[in-house]
Amino acid sequence: VSLKLQKRLAASVLKCGERKVWLDPNEINEISLANSRRNIARLHKDGLIIKKPVVVHSRARVALRNEAKRKGRHTGKLLVEKDFDESLVIADIVPERDHVRL
Repeated sequence: VSLKLQKRLAASVLKCGERKVWLDPNEINEISLANSRRNIARLHKDGLIIKKPVVVHSRARVALRNEAKRKGRHTGKLLVEKDFDESLVIADIVPERDHVRL
């Protein structure tokens, strides 16, 4: 039994996307008989159709990365900051770029 129509109507009635609509798998036969918005609203009131909660989109990893960036991490390859001999640094940089910024 396809419940595409019921899912679409439920998403419209509940004012959310189709992925946020939960249809009770034990009551598929009763849900399949609902073919109007009023029937869908009644099923929602009875608890056979539920609007799922919003998924958390945590910014914890972003906060950790930004804190590390404030400390100077994740800034790419900086040969100048390492303990190289001056001539080695220039020899490494010159083939890669036209100009040398030391």
